[in-house]
Amino acid sequence: MLVFSGPRWAEAADAVADRALREVPFYRERLVGAGARGGPVPSAELADRLWALCPLASPFTPAREPTLWTGVPGDLAAAVRLAGRWGRATPVVEARPAWVPWTRLTPAGPAYAPVVVSTPDLDGPARARTPARPVLVAPPAAVAELTARLDHVGPVVLRLAAAEVSGHRGRAAVLFDPHLGYFAGRSPVCGHWHVLWRCFHVTATGGALVVTALRRRRPTLSRIAVPAGDFARVDLCRRHRTPVLLSDPAP
Repeated sequence: MLVFSGPRWAEAADAVADRALREVPFYRERLVGAGARGGPVPSAELADRLWALCPLASPFTPAREPTLWTGVPGDLAAAVRLAGRWGRATPVVEARPAWVPWTRLTPAGPAYAPVVVSTPDLDGPARARTPARPVLVAPPAAVAELTARLDHVGPVVLRLAAAEVSGHRGRAAVLFDPHLGYFAGRSPVCGHWHVLWRCFHVTATGGALVVTALRRRRPTLSRIAVPAGDFARVDLCRRHRTPVLLSDPAP
């Protein structure tokens, strides 16, 4: 079992930042006049630079591969497990802006189906999950429509941006960014927002959460800044001894 270590966590993020400067055009370009590693990169700045976020030795080739922004299925599975007390085999239905061909989030499960909010004609696989009481993952604005459209009777996990968390209570929820994907979830056990620390490193500074994807190379996501909302710092959960996002300032 992998045990959390703060120093090793920080070292892993530093290693990604150093590799990004050596291998990835986007970060090499930003380095000019920006200090040893450059400053955090606003997530919105990534939208039109997809091609530049892959290593020089393994460039993005749009003619031969789909977009790199489809996300990582395993990250969604981990976030959903963190946010609820349902079993590892509970199916997941996820609201998405575009279709993906996934049928499972990990090789051994759970079963998965996407649903495109704007395209009801693609609802078939998601509706087929309804008898198994799947978890529905969706932004708050889409929950009512999708629940009715899919005859959904299972649990709901809200997909929120960090800036939308203020005042959130009770309902299961996960944190999401369009470029980073799922990087934290609210534990029903302790009530804290836990970082998916095996996959992401997070710090809080200047009103932003600065997030590094520790396991991805295509795209390489190093020190990506998203608005922090009420989150003010990262600390350890007293119960779980792993990183959580807290709204109160450091003591």
